[in-house]
Amino acid sequence: MKDWQHAWKQINTSLLHLKIRQRLLLSYAVVVIVPLLLLTMCVHIVLTDSLAQKSLQRMDKETETIGKNIEMFISEVQSFGKLMSVNPSLIWILSHPADRISTERYIAEREVRQEGGYYSAVINRSVRYEVYDMNANRLLKREEESFSADAIAEIIREKQSEFNNWFVAPKSPDTPTELYVCLLRRVIDGNTGYTIGKLLTYTKESSLRSAYAYDEYTNGEVVLVLDENDHIISCSDPDLLTHQMTEKPDKNSRLNFNGTRYYCAQEALEFAGWRVMSLVPYSYIYSDITRLVIPMLLVALCCLFLALGIAIAFSSSISKPVLKLVRMTDAVTEGNFTKRVRFVGGDEIALLGERFNEMVGRVDLLIKNIYAQQQMRKDLEIRLLQSQIKPHFLYNSLSTIISCVRLKDDESAIAVAKELAQFYRGSLSGGSDIVSLEQEVHITASYLYIQMIRYNDCLKYSIDIPKELLSYQIPKLTLQPLVENAIYHGIRESSKMGEIRVFGRLEEGVCHISVQDSGCGMDERQLMRLRADINNADRESGFGLSSIHARLTLMYGDAYGLTVESELGAGTCATVTFPAIRRMEKNDE
Repeated sequence: MKDWQHAWKQINTSLLHLKIRQRLLLSYAVVVIVPLLLLTMCVHIVLTDSLAQKSLQRMDKETETIGKNIEMFISEVQSFGKLMSVNPSLIWILSHPADRISTERYIAEREVRQEGGYYSAVINRSVRYEVYDMNANRLLKREEESFSADAIAEIIREKQSEFNNWFVAPKSPDTPTELYVCLLRRVIDGNTGYTIGKLLTYTKESSLRSAYAYDEYTNGEVVLVLDENDHIISCSDPDLLTHQMTEKPDKNSRLNFNGTRYYCAQEALEFAGWRVMSLVPYSYIYSDITRLVIPMLLVALCCLFLALGIAIAFSSSISKPVLKLVRMTDAVTEGNFTKRVRFVGGDEIALLGERFNEMVGRVDLLIKNIYAQQQMRKDLEIRLLQSQIKPHFLYNSLSTIISCVRLKDDESAIAVAKELAQFYRGSLSGGSDIVSLEQEVHITASYLYIQMIRYNDCLKYSIDIPKELLSYQIPKLTLQPLVENAIYHGIRESSKMGEIRVFGRLEEGVCHISVQDSGCGMDERQLMRLRADINNADRESGFGLSSIHARLTLMYGDAYGLTVESELGAGTCATVTFPAIRRMEKNDE
């Protein structure tokens, strides 16, 4: 303790012997330079963290979009396989494996190829197929180029009891890096109900890559598609194909891969245990910070030296203008952007006052612009959320029409075509984002009718909306996704006859429209998870449920939105609430 006191006395004695100018410089250096360095470090840390978080958020959204593009591409391959597996000519060929040179066999093969070409042209031109009997013997292929017969036969025998199973296979042993994404599906004889063969549907990895890699990656970004064993089955960099991803991202979404440090974003796909991973190099994310910090340090040093000179030469003449600036700063801090500071003369203080006035004016203008941008952003987010909710049953509806025509049920085919036209006409609604509840009910009724025909009368529905509610406005395509979700996640999962009820009521100026199904329902844990997903605007649950909730809350406030009630084995009821506002027609506006 005595040593510290002695040292402090020596410091005080040394300071007293210094000239005033030296003491001023020393004190100014301690008071300004040290805080400046700390501030620079804090700003660097805050900027680094902020930029990293924003980059991760952007990567999450981009990765989610890439995942949806891949899922859409794979669904096209699945749709192709479903259509081909029920082709009568293909079933005839598998039912007569010994008949290889007859006229009937030639006609059947020609019809299969014609149908396959038609489906490929309509659904996805990159899809190919091969047909195998139960002994893994190839009976039919789309074109000359195909897999190694021995290799693919061995794979099919390994998956003897597995169907609707995705796997990745090389084209041939000579080109092992040329991968094909394959789906193995069984072919069933409709008369006996037995499996009579296997349909292999496949597409090139390069075609899958084109579904998500639209532009050249010039900043070192990498997009990977991994299977359940973490093998790279598709990649924006083809040299990485077939490699195994052994690295795991840490809790801050960072990993080392191929000797480079990356930020990582992942998205699980809804089939086969696959997932998509986006990697962005550290160097790219932090390049902006490096470009920003160096000029900031230079500017800070220049300001420091200028302030030292002014403090030494004009300390007395600076105090009053600085005090005036402090008062003006306090006024600005309190939100007063109308006052301006005035100095006589043309020195640096006067220039500082002018720049201060310009800064206050710019801040005032910036605040106004930010407010306007927030309003615009809100409108754009609403439009974006609406654009994300699109009908996804066009192919199924067309397939239903084709099936009706083949069954010579022209009346049902015409009815489905009319309802499909009504559905899309109502979905367009003249470009308007807001429609009347009556229009929305028409769109939903058309969709339900098509689905009822598609599921062969295994589905029935009823719509009970009071007439006084039909004139109120509602965001377009709000009810249809709820109905679709009820069919695909409720009715279709149940083995009994399904029923969907659409009903509504008006309570204290609030419209309540419910979609109730008699499906399998959910337990409490599943229901809680679904509700959490609905309230998370960054993810979509089911078929657009979070988008529906986000649109309603953005348009009308947090008091409105989507709620879901369910009981396991008893069905699910989804209810949207919105204020009762009458729809204004164009001739009324």
